[in-house]
Amino acid sequence: MLVLVTGGSASGKSAFAEGITERIRNGDGSKYYLAFMKNDSKTAEKRIERHRKLREGKGFITLEIPCDVDMELEKTLAYSVQNIKLSGTHEKECTDIPGKEKWYGSDTVLMESVGVLLANEMFKDGIVREDAGKYVLEELLNAAAYFENAVIVGEDVFSDGNEYDEYSLKYIEALGYVNREISKKADAVAEVVCSYPIWIKGEVQDGIYLRQREG
Repeated sequence: MLVLVTGGSASGKSAFAEGITERIRNGDGSKYYLAFMKNDSKTAEKRIERHRKLREGKGFITLEIPCDVDMELEKTLAYSVQNIKLSGTHEKECTDIPGKEKWYGSDTVLMESVGVLLANEMFKDGIVREDAGKYVLEELLNAAAYFENAVIVGEDVFSDGNEYDEYSLKYIEALGYVNREISKKADAVAEVVCSYPIWIKGEVQDGIYLRQREG
């Protein structure tokens, strides 16, 4: 199952996404938290430490990968993926991504967040990467393919009415593209407003995916 959770700053989207991750997790599977924030400043260090403390005792296995997520995740999970291949358990060929052979375990991953990963990739090495949106979309979908369930946290930065410079506008446009394309592929999409979820596509209740009624 693939779930996208969006919302504005301090909307409660992170806490809601954690709850969804626990709800849809297979009882035998682990919970992974895939964090994209770079630890490159005192401010970032404090935010990362704060998020680590917020996740304490919740059973997450934290992986901090700020760039090139698919490639780095493959290295990180190489041992466990090999074990899955050898044991034959939870084995399934990934047909969603051409040219990729992935192996699903029974684990669930929470990835946070689209906007952070996009900024890391788009402005890496002082160069604005024009194809960052497409690259990040591919990274996220490839990473999700390693797991039985994936919850992706995205940002809503499209309704503040402010004027931005050229590079900020390119970032906002790319972020909208990634959110939109993930929404198309997701089983369920929720926007969180003041800690309250508004289901835009599908719905998850008590770990059960409910297809949205038509009409």
